[in-house]
Amino acid sequence: MKDPVSSQPEKKMQLSSVGKLIFPSEVFKEVDPQSLKENLAQLGMSRIDEKTYVQKFPVKGFAIVLSSGKVIEPNTEGNLFLTEDDFKAMARPFQLKIKGTLISAKDYRYSPTDRQITFESTIQDYLAKRMDCHKEESKGHATTSGYKDMGRCMDYNGYSSDGGNYPKNNPKSYTNFVGSDCYFALKRGNCYLDHYRGGCYANHGGQSYSSLIGCPSYYHTHSSSRMGELMGFSY
Repeated sequence: MKDPVSSQPEKKMQLSSVGKLIFPSEVFKEVDPQSLKENLAQLGMSRIDEKTYVQKFPVKGFAIVLSSGKVIEPNTEGNLFLTEDDFKAMARPFQLKIKGTLISAKDYRYSPTDRQITFESTIQDYLAKRMDCHKEESKGHATTSGYKDMGRCMDYNGYSSDGGNYPKNNPKSYTNFVGSDCYFALKRGNCYLDHYRGGCYANHGGQSYSSLIGCPSYYHTHSSSRMGELMGFSY
């Protein structure tokens, strides 16, 4: 007869995976200070110091390959659950992969104390990595066109956007990103690692993140209540 204790499944705990997107304070130099304070709090963004702001978000969808060769795949929500032995094994070298593609060890760090993997990037580097969702041929003027006409995702319709779909190396594109459809996609745990999978359109069957979060693909803005809904809570 089987021991009822030994036949029970081994307890698992979720591995925390956090992304941090760093913005220089110059991004908001033309934004009204009071509006900035109110909206950034609503958008889940915080100030680190006089020169830096940070946007935090979950990062989902990647797998862990332990030194033993064991592969721990994410569940349907993109989260990872590990046993105590798995966490102990992470004291040895391990790899992260997404859809079979190796994620560079330079892109993350692991804290065994917090049992957390952290991804960190500046907004400049993040936009530079994006492939089919933010193309250089984008024009620096307002547009009401969808992706197929303008050549990029709706990553420039943020709360203080001037409506310009600037190239990704233009500082105005950093300001316009905050509170955009792609910003909210990040807050839901999507998008950050898509450059490892050929870009968001390739990864989602030709759909933009605008449609995936229930927004139109053409230019639009978000009301305060709509921003609350997209963040997952209401005001």
